[in-house]
Amino acid sequence: MKGFVTIGENKGVFFKKGKIVKLGAIASTIVKELESTGAGYNIKYELLDAKDYGLPQDRQRIFIVGVRKDLKYEFEFPKPTHGPGLKPYTTMKDYGIKDIHSLETEVFRDGSGGNDYFSARYMSRNRIRKFDDVSFTIPADAGQIPADPSCSKMWKKDITKVKDSDWPEFRKKHGDDIADDLIRMSWRQCAAIQGFPKDYKFSGDIKSIYRQIGNAVPPPMMQQIAECIKPYFEGKESSFPMHKEKVTVS
Repeated sequence: MKGFVTIGENKGVFFKKGKIVKLGAIASTIVKELESTGAGYNIKYELLDAKDYGLPQDRQRIFIVGVRKDLKYEFEFPKPTHGPGLKPYTTMKDYGIKDIHSLETEVFRDGSGGNDYFSARYMSRNRIRKFDDVSFTIPADAGQIPADPSCSKMWKKDITKVKDSDWPEFRKKHGDDIADDLIRMSWRQCAAIQGFPKDYKFSGDIKSIYRQIGNAVPPPMMQQIAECIKPYFEGKESSFPMHKEKVTVS
């Protein structure tokens, strides 16, 4: 999680233009412990965003990779493939999310008898992005899953700005003003946004399935990181071909 960098910190600048500029005291201590474990590791860490690697989702996460010092391998994180000056960001429409037809049982409803409930926390911010955009982050909490992009709006009428502290009371008084068609994305849509294969099988009840999906590292993104480790097993000394490769002297 991005919050790893700022654990225990109340102030300070830790990120700039999507990059980590410094670690908080606790995060620094953890990295130093990793570096000194066993024979020692060369640690690299970076903030990566899933949308920069071809996935239709805003998802910033910290990745930490350690290479044992005696292996003499220079690891570098994969370079972004999408964004300004690169390929256009992949939208949910591009990724086929609009074509996913989910069953009613694959959509979380926070209520009983077929009804749904959207908490003050849920209604306090916009949860709708259209298919021609990237998705909000897919969380592990089923109740906070983004709204289905086909939803037209969250409220039946315009809502004036409400203070964060006033939302619980506001939600109680205006429950009937929530849009009738508001519905969360199905777990099947969320799984596709995360990059899971369409036929991937999950186990457990619906809340558990959402949790598994939301807690996961997007598989296609993890594959790109793994591709930067693979050259070591091919006898190379760095992640990319443009770096010097291992030379065998006969």
